[in-house]
Amino acid sequence: MAQLTKAAMINAFIRILKDKPFDKITINDITAECGISRMTFYYHFEDIYDMVDYAIKEKLERAISGDFSYETWQQDCTAVLEAILKEKSFFAKIFSVIDLRRIELYLSDFARKYVFEIIDEQSRRYGIVLNKDSREMVCGLYSYSVIGVLLNWISTGMKEEPAVLSARFAGITKGTLRVILANSAEKNNA
Repeated sequence: MAQLTKAAMINAFIRILKDKPFDKITINDITAECGISRMTFYYHFEDIYDMVDYAIKEKLERAISGDFSYETWQQDCTAVLEAILKEKSFFAKIFSVIDLRRIELYLSDFARKYVFEIIDEQSRRYGIVLNKDSREMVCGLYSYSVIGVLLNWISTGMKEEPAVLSARFAGITKGTLRVILANSAEKNNA
């Protein structure tokens, strides 16, 4: 039931966003559009930004295949870009009015989740042990690379085809993770 209520609020927000600028939309607009109380809104979200964060992550999560891994990341990256392109109007409006740092935070949680999965998978595969700080740094390096490419693509009008952009990014980064993991591995003091 909670998922349906959240979906109703997000859909109401998206309908309103077609006719009204993001920064002019109020919680009252959203609750009136979907016929719920303000208390119901606040039960599910702290504010409109929290709802937008949830909506962005939910839309991007749906694009990822069930078995995200090093082997599937390029296809999943393409799927995420295609999902953004499919809802170009929504993402363009949101990203045009929200502070860049807030957008980075939205995307960072999303990206880090999947980058950590790949780091852990590849570390196990090659028998590499990373300490917490090194694991965090490697994740940050790749997460912010992905986010930077994504934000640049969005800010330049999403002109490049998703598959082409993903392939170019994969070509540039090919083989780098194994080297970075090896360089970041805990060294024995013996």
